[in-house]
Order: sequence, then C-alpha cells, then structure tokens
Amino acid sequence: MAHEVGRDQIAAGSLHHTLVLVTSVRWRAEVRELDGDPLVLMWTTPTDGDGPEAVEDVLRAETSDGGITHLRWYYFCPDVLAEVGDRLGVPCRTHGHGL
Repeated sequence: MAHEVGRDQIAAGSLHHTLVLVTSVRWRAEVRELDGDPLVLMWTTPTDGDGPEAVEDVLRAETSDGGITHLRWYYFCPDVLAEVGDRLGVPCRTHGHGL
C-alpha cells in the first residue's frame, strides 16, 4: 500500500509504474460507468502473447474545480477487481493476489 500526495509523487510512483513502456504488458485505459460513477479500467495485454487482454487495475477519481482531488487504485484488491469484472462483464486478472 502506498500513499502519494501531489503531482510529483504520483507521477514518479503509481503513474510511472503503470504507464512505463518497458514492461511485460501493454496497458490501455477505458472509462466505464458503474452505479453512476465513472471508473477507469486499466486493461493489459501480455507482450509475449501469453494470454488475452484483461483488466488488471481499476481507478476511481474524485474531482473538484477541474482537477483530481483523490485517486484510488485497486490493483491490490482482488475482491474489487472481481466484482467490477463480474458486474461489467469484462475479464480481470488479479496477478497472483488471491480472494
């Protein structure tokens, strides 16, 4: 678990580790709505072709005055990933974290 405050910490931490191009997966983001709230689904596709595209992270953002005030990442929450995947009908991977 990490607590990041401010643009610099978030850019060097969570955003860097999610969006860096030299990884074993390729990421893409998609905004979906669940219970009237927007969620960002972070889809991955393994670069070695070993497996289909699936959601590996879900983000929830709260905004105010045109900026993000809170950003919650659910990468390490297999129960949230499973529920979002089930309710939206999308495949999810919990990357080794059990329910």
